[in-house]
Amino acid sequence: MVLLSDQHLIGHKPKKRIEIPPLYSWPPRPMAAVRWLMFDLHFPWGFFFIFLSVFSWKFLSPTHETLRSLNLSWMAMVWLRNAVLLSSVAGTIHWALYIRRFQKNEYKFDERWLQKNSRKFFHRDQVIDNIFWSLFSGVTVWSLFETLTLWMWASGRISKVDWGSDAIYL
Repeated sequence: MVLLSDQHLIGHKPKKRIEIPPLYSWPPRPMAAVRWLMFDLHFPWGFFFIFLSVFSWKFLSPTHETLRSLNLSWMAMVWLRNAVLLSSVAGTIHWALYIRRFQKNEYKFDERWLQKNSRKFFHRDQVIDNIFWSLFSGVTVWSLFETLTLWMWASGRISKVDWGSDAIYL
């Protein structure tokens, strides 16, 4: 039974209330909004994911010429790249939070750890279930959407947006 008065049993509750970001405050505070956008919102993880996106686009994506025709070989490479990216990021987070348990229960909303030997999950293991659905459902849909979008862009079926002509839009 969960006792609502016992904070330890109901999981993590932040000590401070969530405040309205300066970007949405009135009267406007432009310097606070810029600081919030550049540092509070993006530092460090936002910058890491922006770097990862640019690196992936520049060095791990097929060339524009390759994208012009739908081909299973480059589509499979996009799927493999996305699977490696997801496995790297999610695997690192899983290792830190569930294998090494760096934060212990301090920020967990649910006190229970991942389940094993439960009929609710594929192969009776929650981790295997999560990996299976992430790779074979999540990465597949993600990669299919990405490959179709890239193919339509490269073959001229949808317009290209770039920094030179559409900087305000981007």
